[in-house]
Amino acid sequence: MSELFIVKNTQRLSFELMSDKDAQLFFDLDQDPEVMRFINGGKPSTMEEIHSVYLPRLRSYTDLKKG
Repeated sequence: MSELFIVKNTQRLSFELMSDKDAQLFFDLDQDPEVMRFINGGKPSTMEEIHSVYLPRLRSYTDLKKG
């Protein structure tokens, strides 16, 4: 049985699914070695990797009904 899970916005925080429009933000985050050390040992992603690997992967897992 599939259950719909919705994350509600609060006064302080609002939530939305990441999409292709967030490519630059994704890239900027991936340039921080302290962030990337938990993901791949510290190697920053290139913009090409963001567009050719990570955004397609993100789209494949996106479910607008479930968030």
